[in-house]
Amino acid sequence: MRKPRRLYHSSPRSRRASILRDGLDPAYGARRRRGSGEIAVWTTSERADALAGCEDVWRIDTAGLAVSQHFGEDTWWLVLDRVPPARLSLISTCD
Repeated sequence: MRKPRRLYHSSPRSRRASILRDGLDPAYGARRRRGSGEIAVWTTSERADALAGCEDVWRIDTAGLAVSQHFGEDTWWLVLDRVPPARLSLISTCD
């Protein structure tokens, strides 16, 4: 499957300021999941999947980023690179 041009990531509102400032860092999630083995930003190609909970939803411009499909699943993707703030758009909030 071809890499999607856009992917979506959801995160708690409490992380909004740090994401706007620093972007998304694959190592952040790996530290939080301890032992999952995946050092990546977990994303989906389906906006509806990202909107499932009451969290911020970010659209990622994937141009030039290392992206891998998650074990052959159709909609779940791993972004292996740090995603700078310039590649992110906050498209939905739970304010």
